[in-house]
Amino acid sequence: MKPYHLILRCLVVSLLGLCCASTGLSQGLAELQEEAIRAVAAKVGPSVVRIETVGAVEVVEQGGVTPGPSTGLVVGEDGYIITSSFPFAGKPAQVLVELPGGARSAAEVISRDDSRQLVLLKVDLSKVDGVDKLQVAEAAPAAEVLPGGWAIALGRTFPGDQPNVSVGIVSAVNRVWGKAVQTDAKISPANYGGPLVDIQGHVIGVLAPLSPTATTATEGAQWYDSGIGFAVPLETINKMLPLMKQGEDLKSGVMGITLRGKDQFAEAAVVGSVRPNTPADAAGLKAGDEIIEINGKQVNNQAQLKHVVSPLYAGDPVKLLVKRGKEQIEIEMELAGELQPFRMPFLGFLPQRGTEKLIARAIWPDSPADKADLQAGDVIEKIGDRAVANRTEAIEALIANGLEKPVQLTVVRGEQQLTPELTLASLPTEILAEVPPAPEAGEAVGEDIERGELELKIAEFKNEGYAYVPENYRPDVPHGVVIWLHAPGDVDRETVIQRWKAICEQRHLILLAPLAREENEWAPDEVDFVRRLLERLREGYSLDDTRIVAHGYQGGGAMAYLMALNHRDAVSGVAVVDAGLPAEATVPPNDPAAQLAVWMTKSADRLAAARGGVMQKAFEAENYPVTLVDLGAGGRYLTAEELQELARWIDSLDRI
Repeated sequence: MKPYHLILRCLVVSLLGLCCASTGLSQGLAELQEEAIRAVAAKVGPSVVRIETVGAVEVVEQGGVTPGPSTGLVVGEDGYIITSSFPFAGKPAQVLVELPGGARSAAEVISRDDSRQLVLLKVDLSKVDGVDKLQVAEAAPAAEVLPGGWAIALGRTFPGDQPNVSVGIVSAVNRVWGKAVQTDAKISPANYGGPLVDIQGHVIGVLAPLSPTATTATEGAQWYDSGIGFAVPLETINKMLPLMKQGEDLKSGVMGITLRGKDQFAEAAVVGSVRPNTPADAAGLKAGDEIIEINGKQVNNQAQLKHVVSPLYAGDPVKLLVKRGKEQIEIEMELAGELQPFRMPFLGFLPQRGTEKLIARAIWPDSPADKADLQAGDVIEKIGDRAVANRTEAIEALIANGLEKPVQLTVVRGEQQLTPELTLASLPTEILAEVPPAPEAGEAVGEDIERGELELKIAEFKNEGYAYVPENYRPDVPHGVVIWLHAPGDVDRETVIQRWKAICEQRHLILLAPLAREENEWAPDEVDFVRRLLERLREGYSLDDTRIVAHGYQGGGAMAYLMALNHRDAVSGVAVVDAGLPAEATVPPNDPAAQLAVWMTKSADRLAAARGGVMQKAFEAENYPVTLVDLGAGGRYLTAEELQELARWIDSLDRI
């Protein structure tokens, strides 16, 4: 019997006798536990390497996370090593690997797995003195990894012959939409890329800073050492290794659809729109189709669809069963690795809110609608051959049509029916000089609604927050939300409310103001508190999802970017004054299901101007509509006139 199996058996026997154990026996149990962990580390340690990157751009600066040595796991005795994408986000010029025996060698990046944030390296052992082959650890069968089992995280970033060790349990399996095992062991840059090991010395998976809401190489780093860590199952990695060894990068598989609705756990997987020139388009999937089965697995809601599709790679075939009217249709397609950057088509009008018809509140100057002589008050009944009665249906029809071809409208104006044909444009970036006030709704019926200044708190967070609900708030009028994220130290509540009070009443807005844990700085993980505060507000008030804007100044502006990019499903606009994109944030591809408009300032200050130019290019490269406002001299907040201009921008975000 192998030593660690003997230790494990002794440990189990000791646990069975624990209820009647003496103090001495309890001490013996602790010693056996320590011996078992040491035995596991000794067994797997020779497969764990230290990785250094040279010449990388620092991409993570806040929250205590800084670039430095990381860890890798040997997956081929001929020099192949798998690691996390975390140290490669800064695009290093050189990669050095220190093998368990102390030998150092340059390594080549062979391929990447962008779906699970992994990188495959290769060390040329012919150039390493005294090393003919490397030791490969044994993978734990995925089916045998169960919650409650031991989970030992190993890293090799500190000096010494032994790997660094963190101990916990398997908290859950099939997390991050079916891609990862979750553990409460302490996970950080010290062991990203290293193995998560069971008590028998089998590798459960490779540790990586994954996130269920984003797919960048550093996204999950905000949780490090928090008791929330993830590992990609080694069994999954081994299946994909042959492709990766050939130098083939792996990408998440996509169909090219958006789904209707925002509650992924409550709403069915009904196709909202199909992007042109995508696998879904080629396969004949249509808006309105309800996906009820995929690859033989039943789909009851959007989350279940995502759980099946997210682990798949580009090139994987999928078979859908969809319900179209009273029919059930089988559709097959091969997933794509990427889609062409999405550009939202624009018709050119603001819709009236709270109506059962799609009525033009205002026509955008020089837009396709303006050139086709549409007028305020016109009722749009069809876009192409699709009947539309609200903004959601209109957006779906515009996406399906795309920018490439003209479209005919069916418009009712009084007694007339008009059928103008027009060519759609891209979303505008200019701010309307005038936005007509939205019609007031009727009297609210029997609603005891709290208005004015509110105190807000979420039990699980140390942060506090407040809100201002205008006195003219009516529950039958959906309100937009301005999420004000203060600059470090600037928490003058009275000034903030007075600044926004009249605007909220005029533009049907609610002011939501989270406060940082520490008055003088925001931490990246506080975006979760901001999101929870928004959801708390949603519980008591009618919110307009098209006009929810994260707005901040200086350090609060950086947080506004994080909120907008990390919670695309909740935020439709980001407005930032005198702030740069946080180092750990990347601009993801534009997504028709989570549209985002960007408003940012530029300044005469050279550094601010350069930073603003970089951000503008980053967003415009992904076809986000970017409105750039010149403040002249930098280092200040907005004047009253500039604030009114911002308010008009917010009030027009529900444009079509």
